[in-house]
Amino acid sequence: NNNNNNNNNNNNDVDDSNSSNVKKPPPVPLRRGRSAVITRKIINRNTTKEIEENEDENSVRRQSRFNIWDIKQYKQQDFVNRAPGCDSLNILVLKLTSTASYDNDFLKTFIMTYQAFITPWDLWNKLIERFEYPEGVQEKEGKTIQLRVIVVLKYWIKNRFEDMDSSLVENVQDYLKFKMKEAYPSTVNSLLKIIDQKLAKQQEEFTQKISFTEVNDINLSFSSCANSMSIV
Repeated sequence: NNNNNNNNNNNNDVDDSNSSNVKKPPPVPLRRGRSAVITRKIINRNTTKEIEENEDENSVRRQSRFNIWDIKQYKQQDFVNRAPGCDSLNILVLKLTSTASYDNDFLKTFIMTYQAFITPWDLWNKLIERFEYPEGVQEKEGKTIQLRVIVVLKYWIKNRFEDMDSSLVENVQDYLKFKMKEAYPSTVNSLLKIIDQKLAKQQEEFTQKISFTEVNDINLSFSSCANSMSIV
């Protein structure tokens, strides 16, 4: 028996040494095609998460890391008639706030669908970039662009206010008060009033929801008491 055990131990040693000498196959290189899928490991608070991301997904956001005013190669006629599906966010916002043309249907469609590829904060940051036109842009053109931005913002607030979280609403309010109001006081006051109305409506709906829940709880309590009394 002892001999058998020794033989087994020797065999295990051989197996271990052989396994350590076996060369591991080289890693398969990632494909970089348009439809390739990349697995990324993100370490966040000592937690490793694996995220599979298509290279084409969120391409609109990646292209829009550049300031909207850095797109010097684009002229008005280059993007006014472009198809939305192949545009970056910069181009889409340029089209929304174009001084050459105004497309109300495009504005409605964009505001109703933008969250398919960007966040509300992405859109808000781009509107700010567009509003703050740089030196070299003629004042008349710059003012027209700013008014276009306000038109987009107003439609967004009136029709998709629920897209904005509380921090974004606060940021919008501050920018209106401290950046836009000096140049467009009456328009900004109108926007701030709409925001206040929207917030008041949200608060009212929340209060009604809480009240309805409380009433249901009370009814359930009475029902339980009634059932208990009938049993007794």
